[in-house]
Amino acid sequence: MSNTFGIDLGTCNVKVFCKATGKVLNEKNTIAIVNKNQMYAYGDQAYAMYEKAPENINVTFPVINGVIADYANMQTMIFEFLEKYSKGKVRGAEFVVAVPTDITEVEKKAFFDIFAKSKVKPKGVLLCEKPLADAVGLGIDVNEPTGVMVVDIGADTTEISVMSLGGLVLSDLLHFGGNRIDESIISHLKRTYSLVIGQKTAMTLKEKLGYGVPGAEDSMVIVGRDLVSGLPVEQFACYGDYQRDPRARIITSAYLSIVKESDVSVEAGDDAADAAWFEIEMEPETAYEEDGWEKTEYHLTIQNQDQKRNAVILKKERTGLVREKYYVVKEGGGIAVDHAAILAQAYELLKGRL
Repeated sequence: MSNTFGIDLGTCNVKVFCKATGKVLNEKNTIAIVNKNQMYAYGDQAYAMYEKAPENINVTFPVINGVIADYANMQTMIFEFLEKYSKGKVRGAEFVVAVPTDITEVEKKAFFDIFAKSKVKPKGVLLCEKPLADAVGLGIDVNEPTGVMVVDIGADTTEISVMSLGGLVLSDLLHFGGNRIDESIISHLKRTYSLVIGQKTAMTLKEKLGYGVPGAEDSMVIVGRDLVSGLPVEQFACYGDYQRDPRARIITSAYLSIVKESDVSVEAGDDAADAAWFEIEMEPETAYEEDGWEKTEYHLTIQNQDQKRNAVILKKERTGLVREKYYVVKEGGGIAVDHAAILAQAYELLKGRL
C-alpha cells in the first residue's frame, strides 16, 4: 500500500504531512552550500548557520517570493527530508503539493516536476491551491454557499482569497510578508536606538512580541551591535521615574556590553566630568518578605586605584500572575542619582549568565 504525503514548500518553512503516521514535519526551508555546489546542511541545521557561516559556506533559501528559485537543491533537500522522515517509505507514494494561486503555469509546473520527475517514481502528484488547503486545514467547510476569506501571510508573500461552494471566487498574491516586518523592526531599532540586529533576531522579536490583540504586552532582551561604537550591546533596563534626577525629568536607557578593557578607551561625555574603569563587587546583606514582596538588600562596592564608593541597594521582587522587579537605592555612597541601582541590575544579570 502506497503512502501519501502533503507538502507545503514555503519561503521560510517546509511542512510535510505523512498520512501513514499522522505526523507533521516543520523545518526551515534553508540550504547550506559549501564549495559552491555541495550541500553541507539543510533545514533547521542550515538555518542555525544563517548570518554566522564562514565565507566558504553559503546559506540560501531555495524558495523566493513563493516560487522555486533553486530547483536542483530544493529537490535534493525535500527528498532528504522525506527519506529521513518516512524511513524510506517514499517510493511509489502519492504527493499532494500546495501551491500559490496567483503564479504562472511555468512556476506551478516547477512544483509538479520536483516530485513527478524524481527518482522515487511517485504513484501520483496533485497540485492543490494553497487557500483551499489552508481552509480545509482550519476545519472550514469550503462547500458551504457562503463566502470565506483566508489571509495567508508568508515570509515573502501574502495571499488573500475568497472561497465559496468548494472553489475560489477571487485571489490576490501580494509581494510582501513577514520578511518586510522583520526589515521594519531592523530599521526601527537602527534609527531609534542606533542598534544593529540581524534578521533572525528581528524574526524572534516579531514572533514573541508581535500581538494583534489590544492591551497584550510582553518584553524580551536582545543583543545587537552599537552603530556608534561598533561593539555588541544589550539594552537591559530603562529608568524613568520623574523624581530620579533633581535637575529635570530624565529617562535613562541602560546598555550592557562585554569587552576587553584594553580594547576600549573610556571618555566622559554629555554632562559627565570624567569616566574611568572600576571593579565592582556586590553581596547580599539581608533577605526578607514584606507585603507580598521578596526584598533583598545588597552592599555594592565600586573601586579603582584612585577612589572607592559604597552603596546599599534594595531589590524588590514579586512573582505570580503579576511579575515585577525593582532596584532602589537606599544609600547612594556618592554614586550619582540611581546609577547604583542600574549597576546592581547589570551585575545580577551578568552573574546569572556566567
